[in-house]
Amino acid sequence: MSTAWPVALGRGRAGVRPAPLELYVVAALAYAAFGAIFQALPPFFEDLGRELSVGRTLTGLSMAAFLAPVAFASLLLGQGVDRYGTGRVGRLGFVLLLGGGALTALAGSIGFLLTARAVAGLGGGMVLLATLKLLAIRLPAARLGRAFGVFVAGLPVGTGIAFDLLNRLPSWRASAVVATTLVVPAGLAFTRLGSAEAEAAPRRSPRADVAALLARPALRQLTVLVLLGYAAIIAFTTWAPTRLVAHGGLAIETAALIASVLLIIDIPFAPLWGRVSDRVGRRKPFIVASFLVYGVGAFFVPAAARAGAVPLLLVVGAMGIGCAMFFPATLAVPQAIVPEPLLGAAYGLILTAQALGMALGPLALGAVFDHGAVPLGFFVIGGMAGAGLVLALRLNAR
Repeated sequence: MSTAWPVALGRGRAGVRPAPLELYVVAALAYAAFGAIFQALPPFFEDLGRELSVGRTLTGLSMAAFLAPVAFASLLLGQGVDRYGTGRVGRLGFVLLLGGGALTALAGSIGFLLTARAVAGLGGGMVLLATLKLLAIRLPAARLGRAFGVFVAGLPVGTGIAFDLLNRLPSWRASAVVATTLVVPAGLAFTRLGSAEAEAAPRRSPRADVAALLARPALRQLTVLVLLGYAAIIAFTTWAPTRLVAHGGLAIETAALIASVLLIIDIPFAPLWGRVSDRVGRRKPFIVASFLVYGVGAFFVPAAARAGAVPLLLVVGAMGIGCAMFFPATLAVPQAIVPEPLLGAAYGLILTAQALGMALGPLALGAVFDHGAVPLGFFVIGGMAGAGLVLALRLNAR
């Protein structure tokens, strides 16, 4: 198998057509639908628990059930994208996401609910992987940053829909139904694009594919960076609202709103930074800067919280701008370091690292807050970012 591929930014892959506007629409809609279905239940956890006669631990498992297929099956699913094509895997993923979302609304027991959430999560993982590879092989490298920035912006849009619109609905079942309807336009837009591959991918050994990927130092480094980045980010959004109430004397509504700015600010800034990285022609400086800005900001959070809501908002806003550099840059790197037939599996590794970071970060920080003062927890977040900064400086990519 040839491993020759273009690596210079500004050059596309051979035979790749100019990207239609629909690519950007699909990128945003796919992640927005994923985010809305993922977050459709938390605003109604109390009602859900009462109706299904379960406690908070089991209702919380509905989130883990959704993420579990992403965490444990993304590598296998990514290999499926490489083998069967973005079109087939993406369309099946939308069907499963739609079906899992609909079944969630029909759940009459916690077992049924968790199964439905797992089906939706499996479909969501397939959709994300197919979309990521679709963008990487349909777009020239000089457009990838902006496209992945638009893709990233879809997640906070979907989360905002769930927490600011769906939470006004009368029940968790209604929330699940309305969130699921977002899959329809996303799936139709994806189907309209068709398959990105000119011919079927050759059959290869899955084990050989994994070995080939792990033999690339830059991809190993990038995978660890994604794990560290998401651990630091989700640890903050999980614990900051309640810890800032205790530390800074803020109202819970104010603390939650300020913490949400960390990701909401991605909506304008992720496409912006992605476009800037396209113009600069490099990704690594943006990954380095993201860890630097985020880490420095984390160390200032405790003092800013004591100073008041406005100083804290400014610090968290700056951290969010750093996050917005991280997401599109890391997603754009694989096109330059991995041959096209392995891109699906490469993104599978990255999504696995993302899901693990999202799970491990809050757990680790929860243990710190249980045994240490509030400032220590935010210093640990800064330390996570510091470790990412050291690794990012050594990243073997442009």
